[in-house]
Amino acid sequence: MSESPSQVGSLRNYSTLNHINVLKQITEKSAEYNFPVYVALIDYKKAFDGWSGPQCGQHLQKGMFIHN
Repeated sequence: MSESPSQVGSLRNYSTLNHINVLKQITEKSAEYNFPVYVALIDYKKAFDGWSGPQCGQHLQKGMFIHN
């Protein structure tokens, strides 16, 4: 299975530290130019472990979220 370029966390020569550095640079620029940045880190596997792939996509498209 081929990973898309946006999902490089487990690929050779890509490190989590690279992604952390990008977030650091974004927050620095945010402070420099005085604009807000919002970051959401979501473990989709845990968040939607009870839903099938198509079912999950349908709920996300409709904006329907179930809160426990």
